[in-house]
Amino acid sequence: MATFAYNGALSSQTAFEATSGAVKNTDYRGNINQTVVAPGSGTVKVKGKFSYYGNSTAWGAGKVSLDLWNSANSTFVANLGCVTLSANTVWTTASFSSDASVTGGTTYTIRVNFIAKTKSNSNTAVTLGVDNIVVNFAPTGFSASAVAGSTNVSLSWTASTAGSGANGLHATTPYKVYRDTGSPVSTFLANSTTNSYTDSSTAGNTTYYYAVSDVDTASDESPLSSESSVLTNPDVPTSLNFTNVLDITLTVNLTAPTGGAASYKIERCSGSGCSNFTEIASGQNGTSYNDSGLTASTLYRYQIRATNSSGDGAYSAIGETTTGSAAVYSVSITSNGVIEYGFVDLSTASSTVGNGYTQTAQNDGNTTEKLNVKSSDAAGGTSWTLAATIGTNQYKHEFSTTTGSVWTVMPDSSTYVTAAPSVAVSGTVNFDFRLTVPSASTDYQQKSITITVQATAP
Repeated sequence: MATFAYNGALSSQTAFEATSGAVKNTDYRGNINQTVVAPGSGTVKVKGKFSYYGNSTAWGAGKVSLDLWNSANSTFVANLGCVTLSANTVWTTASFSSDASVTGGTTYTIRVNFIAKTKSNSNTAVTLGVDNIVVNFAPTGFSASAVAGSTNVSLSWTASTAGSGANGLHATTPYKVYRDTGSPVSTFLANSTTNSYTDSSTAGNTTYYYAVSDVDTASDESPLSSESSVLTNPDVPTSLNFTNVLDITLTVNLTAPTGGAASYKIERCSGSGCSNFTEIASGQNGTSYNDSGLTASTLYRYQIRATNSSGDGAYSAIGETTTGSAAVYSVSITSNGVIEYGFVDLSTASSTVGNGYTQTAQNDGNTTEKLNVKSSDAAGGTSWTLAATIGTNQYKHEFSTTTGSVWTVMPDSSTYVTAAPSVAVSGTVNFDFRLTVPSASTDYQQKSITITVQATAP
């Protein structure tokens, strides 16, 4: 094996030329090299290309390769292009090689290898030439992040710089951004004039994968950077509305944003035009929220935002509603409120049906209510105790809201019994009562009884 004679200053090219000796059937090998530090850190992609030519009056074989070796130029790392020649070849530019992977921050040797074998039966030299050697590293420091309060994605990376003698960045389109919804990334998205870009064409609550390349003044594009993926923030909830609005409770409803969300955050303030919203709930998974502990007859305003593991989306439009008036439960007796049973024998019953003592209770409140009734013990002389059955000094008192068709016992003086479970505002209920005298009584004095009608929430 022999070495070449080199000419690094050809008059027709800013190139490098290697010429073998004119000795037949001889292998010639040699290389030119230069060190370079790969940018960034971690895995970085790199590719290369070069121009070449070959000349001989009697060809054996020729080969030119562009390689990366370690910093000591002793260990092969990657090939960035290779051509073989067996005939005279004018200056030709090779296509870019496939991407190779190196480690950022590491020193490598860029090496051009020349190999020639002279013809076996001719003492004729072989000349190989190279020019326009390009080694392009991918951009580094690339990251993608969700933009708070929107579905946008922010991209940034380290600005690319040209090495000594290399082409600089393209004046108008120095970077290209690529995006897909899966890996690997290959779909061109947009050009960028700086080493940052905001993607506003994204959908909410969607994962995107990004990569970026740089472009030099010769329009040569670098390999793609390492990929970065991001889940966008959710889009905006819509159609904020209210149902079941009562005095101290209501239900807030929304329409889920396109793309959905992991959960929702709900904020509230009170008063016309208020803006001092306070978060009252988070981690809400459904599209309805029951709010309680409110104040009657008060205007409340609500705004909602969807959230996921990346962060919060934008606020919904503000919705507002006014709670109802405080519930008032009230009942009045519209009849004279007096019942007289007269003289009644022991163990005998007497009722108000048909004798003019039927009583009428009216809902005087502002909402539907339930009416309950109870009776006291009988006072006067020796008292009679109210019970479900009669006995000595023990009487029974019943009521009916069906004109005596059905009677209900009031079992003792402390227990309210439901008489009408649902009475509308201004609605009325007629009450009749039936008293059964004890089977025996210590005295026979006149007795008085108090009947109480109570209004409560249904």
